[in-house]
Amino acid sequence: MSGAVFHEWRPIADLPESWKSLALPHLHNIAKVWRERLDDMAEGDKSGFVERLKREWAIETGLIEHLYTLDEGTTKTLIEMGLHADYVSHGSTNKNPVEVIQVIGAQKDALEGLFAFVKGDRDLGTSYIKELHAVLTRHQDETVAVDLQGSTVRTRLLRGEWKKLPNNPTRPDGSLHLYCPPEHTAAEIDRLMDLHRRHREAGVPPEVEAAFLHHRFTQIHPFQDGNGRVARCLAALEYLRAGLLPPVVPSSRRKEYLHTLEKADKGDLGPLVDFLGDCAEKALTAAMNYREHPEDMTPEEAAMRYAQTIAAREQKNIAARDSLQANAQALLVVAAKRVSSLNKGLTSAFQQRGIEPIEPKISPLSRKQDITLACGTLSLTELVVPLAHTVVHISPESINILKNTIAIRFLLDYEPTPETFTITPDDTLEDLLPPFNKWLDKALVRLFETLQAKL
Repeated sequence: MSGAVFHEWRPIADLPESWKSLALPHLHNIAKVWRERLDDMAEGDKSGFVERLKREWAIETGLIEHLYTLDEGTTKTLIEMGLHADYVSHGSTNKNPVEVIQVIGAQKDALEGLFAFVKGDRDLGTSYIKELHAVLTRHQDETVAVDLQGSTVRTRLLRGEWKKLPNNPTRPDGSLHLYCPPEHTAAEIDRLMDLHRRHREAGVPPEVEAAFLHHRFTQIHPFQDGNGRVARCLAALEYLRAGLLPPVVPSSRRKEYLHTLEKADKGDLGPLVDFLGDCAEKALTAAMNYREHPEDMTPEEAAMRYAQTIAAREQKNIAARDSLQANAQALLVVAAKRVSSLNKGLTSAFQQRGIEPIEPKISPLSRKQDITLACGTLSLTELVVPLAHTVVHISPESINILKNTIAIRFLLDYEPTPETFTITPDDTLEDLLPPFNKWLDKALVRLFETLQAKL
């Protein structure tokens, strides 16, 4: 299917009218706990953690783009000890260690610039985006492009300048992902900046605006190369402006990250908002647990830190439970409609054969959904695994931590064995509907086969 288009370029769209529903209140509650914790942190711990976070962000933003490779041990050493080529052996990377450290250093400088940008209370505009790109790519001279004849060529990278040639990547299956054509790039960036100013005036939450800027910027892909790194800078900038920590997108979650961007391409920004929010939350949690000299910690301090972490996690669980319940209710509606439609067909088939079926009924939606088919009562039950704080059992031999769980199981209840379908907070309704409908149809077929076998 070489030459097929996987994604067609179109001018960027504004946020959906329902953008308020994309907000992550639990993230701000966690940030509040973190700020309270800051008051009790030693200055060395504060500065030590921030420096460590900057190094981690700088390393990961290059790893996720395959600019270089680093083994896990070297990555941890660079994060903990500092960005020095002596810590990078030739066997731990695919590039010259000195060059790798130079690239990472440029990326760290870009993040340092974001902190300074926020401190200076500057307005985001095209000039600063070009500055960011120039810093990020200062050690990169060339990139790959497609010329006007459609051939792949090596070309000089224009640092801080909009692209002159198309930069549409070819996917593994041979299809193309089309980005904004060079002749429309400047106008599209101007529109993005205009929308961004309007969003700030309207009070769009930082986690929503970060995802919006990130995705729309990548849709435009205004530079010949380095667009992903700039996009993650723009997302980090929105978090920093709100007094939060920048989300570190780890290379280990690259597939999940790209999937959320593809969802956004189809009009669903929510998964990207959630993904970046989760990355930012992990940074906040790590900050609350950070201590430069942990051997000095008292049991009382450790217990307080544990309580703060649990409180922050519970805020996230509440938001997850609300999302879970909303999706569960929507699936119950889908099931009720499907069974009602089936019931009409079954009733008609009975009547054509001179059989008067029992009166069909569909009860109000609840956690237990009893639906009466013409052949009997079908029970569709929603079971919630209760939320509870993590329980810790301490004994002389061991410390066991029992983590809490949150999920919903749908049971199509009949003999001999109920069919089950489980959803979790990580599932979106869009992703759930196809397998749920397939599960429901399969379970109903088995129900009627079971009833027939009993005749």
